[in-house]
Amino acid sequence: MNMTRKKLTVLGCLFLALTFTFTLAKPKDGWLHIRISEDQGKGEQVNVNVPLNMIRALLPMVEELDVDDMMGLDLGNGEFEGLDLHAVLEALHDTPDSDFVTVRSDDESVRVYKENGYIKVLVEERNDSEKVRVTVPLDVLDALVSGPDDTLNLSAAIERLMAHSGGDLVTVDSDNESVRIWIDFDPGTSN
Repeated sequence: MNMTRKKLTVLGCLFLALTFTFTLAKPKDGWLHIRISEDQGKGEQVNVNVPLNMIRALLPMVEELDVDDMMGLDLGNGEFEGLDLHAVLEALHDTPDSDFVTVRSDDESVRVYKENGYIKVLVEERNDSEKVRVTVPLDVLDALVSGPDDTLNLSAAIERLMAHSGGDLVTVDSDNESVRIWIDFDPGTSN
């Protein structure tokens, strides 16, 4: 009986340890993926898969480099030459889904619009048959401009990005090259 109790205790502990391990190993955080492919997959290919929590862990180092100064960015109380970014974002939230900018010419078309809580940009070049799509969640933009002393808050933006269920952020498709940047919860995705 003493041996059976020990076995049950060991099995119980093993079960708890495995459950805890699988719970920790479960993908709770998203991954940032970058895929660049030339010549429709026949040329050079680059695949980068980085967990968003790793990016979050590295951000203090990046923020210490003062990215704002490196990029020549100064939010100056959330304003760019009289433009109040916080007011613009608030207005974007209050605005129904709609097109903001549409430009069409013989060579290309550009569309900037809001759809389902996202700001989207679509650029299509007719001659090169190149398409560029950019999708940014509005709440990620809110977080980005939420830094102290009107600095960019990269950590908050990553946190908000991690809360999204995934999807394409940037895609570029042309005759000889494709680029895709997206987030999802699959560490080694081949999508």
